[in-house]
Amino acid sequence: MERDFQGFTLEFRTDYESSTGARTALRPELLLPVNLGPREVVRSVFAVIPAVAPLRARLATLTEFDINNVDKLATYANGLGYAQTVYETSSAPQEEMAKYLEEATRRREVLLADAQALTKHELIGAKQLDELKGSTGYANVAADLGILVRVFRAGWDRIASKTAVTAEDLDKAEGLSEYLLRSTAQRAKKPDLLAAAAEDRQRAYTLVLRAYDEVRRGITYLRWHEGDADKIVPSLWAGRGGRGTPDQTTPNPVDPNAPNPNPAPVPVQTAPVAAPAPKSGVGMPGSSPYSDN
Repeated sequence: MERDFQGFTLEFRTDYESSTGARTALRPELLLPVNLGPREVVRSVFAVIPAVAPLRARLATLTEFDINNVDKLATYANGLGYAQTVYETSSAPQEEMAKYLEEATRRREVLLADAQALTKHELIGAKQLDELKGSTGYANVAADLGILVRVFRAGWDRIASKTAVTAEDLDKAEGLSEYLLRSTAQRAKKPDLLAAAAEDRQRAYTLVLRAYDEVRRGITYLRWHEGDADKIVPSLWAGRGGRGTPDQTTPNPVDPNAPNPNPAPVPVQTAPVAAPAPKSGVGMPGSSPYSDN
């Protein structure tokens, strides 16, 4: 299965870094076991965001609903995508690393061949290629990919229509370069780094699921009578047989006394028109999950 190197694009990295504080603030006992594929979670989140966006204004009127759960959902999803890639680079076996070196070498040759042709047409300065290290070794190949990507992007306006290289090729080459550089640097510290990457991934995963579940609860309240909340924001466990066995590589399992991260929605109570009943207080039996007073 080909690795998705898009986890190393600037947007993923930026969102990962911007959500560091939120990940760090999570108490260990509230961390959720990683029992869904993180990349599947990311894809599922982005699939529902267009349907959630039109309901943002109404969700914002719910007194006890934190609208950051909507506004930060994409950021948290991007952060999880990056954290998953960091985890994978920390745990990659040597045989897998060799496969990525082979792929990186192939991409280096393609980019270099195009770059050399472009220099002959004076569309790229030949001196820009003087920094290349060579095609031997993980670090050299990774560094060369990064250099070639930088050269292409610097002159992209001039060369885009004159090369077979695409913007997607550059994104993949950049991601692969950073993957190899990170993996090479981490090999000596693999045990400690793997544990840290696993916990960080778990924290990123928890952020996404908590926000997603809150959005589901809010939309369930808004759309209770229409009954279409599951179509707008379906359960992440739909079709997967419920919440499965925790990932054995994930530390800090969920505390059984911690709050349920996916509580069942409480139906909105309606009273007869002729004799309206007083509303139950927030948090009391029979109350709605959010107050709109």
